Amino acid sequence: MHDQETPEQRAIRLLTVQLNEIGTHICALNDSHPDFKAWRDTTRGYLERFLGKDNHHATRFRGTRFYGPSYMRSDFPGVPQGPSQREIQEKVQAFQNGCETARATLQAAIKEIQEFGLYTEQPKPVSARRGRGGNGGVHQTFHAPVTMNQAIATDNAMQRVDHLGDEVGPSLGEIGELLKESDSISARQLSEVLKGIEVLTAETRKPAKKRDWKSIFTYGQLVLDVAGKAADVAHKLAPYTPAIVALLESGKQFL
Repeated sequence: MHDQETPEQRAIRLLTVQLNEIGTHICALNDSHPDFKAWRDTTRGYLERFLGKDNHHATRFRGTRFYGPSYMRSDFPGVPQGPSQREIQEKVQAFQNGCETARATLQAAIKEIQEFGLYTEQPKPVSARRGRGGNGGVHQTFHAPVTMNQAIATDNAMQRVDHLGDEVGPSLGEIGELLKESDSISARQLSEVLKGIEVLTAETRKPAKKRDWKSIFTYGQLVLDVAGKAADVAHKLAPYTPAIVALLESGKQFL
């Protein structure tokens, strides 16, 4: 039934289940009930997975209090052995307030996914590590959807380092247009990769020695990562990704 879902549709469906459970089951419990704890942990996991741990909806949910003031049990004769009626009411009200906050948070999270898509982890800046060999070369591994034929094309492209800017520009434009056709990536991923393509295009127009190679490595890897997720247009992207890999490989000498 769910085989044809997009990642966004799956996220919305799962978060909607958690949202509906608030009214049908969770709000009738308390903060120590096992079902509530399971629901809370599952909801937190979904929000962090779909929107990122630092997203404001995820952080708001983590900070939501479902419990009221604590009390101390006394074993002395004549001293109340449990919470007062007022304390019980405060705890119940605190739990209900927490449920309402969680309800609003989930509704807002679902709306954000509908509008902007799922969270995409940004590639970490590439740090160059010089080897101990006499040539002092830079060792760097790139993750890219490169087949055997693409690898050959990459090697051929690297033989013409001086003209890589001329080759990469058209490839970036084609990659951007093809990714717009993909149903396998989110709107947010597409927006981020198009911004990355703009940066790469601008940098490759400069002479090699004047390029911001840190940005090229960061956004080049982003383009390759997103292209690797666009399975439905992978066969169309295949001719264009080797130029990106070649650009990254050629940049090692400038780090």
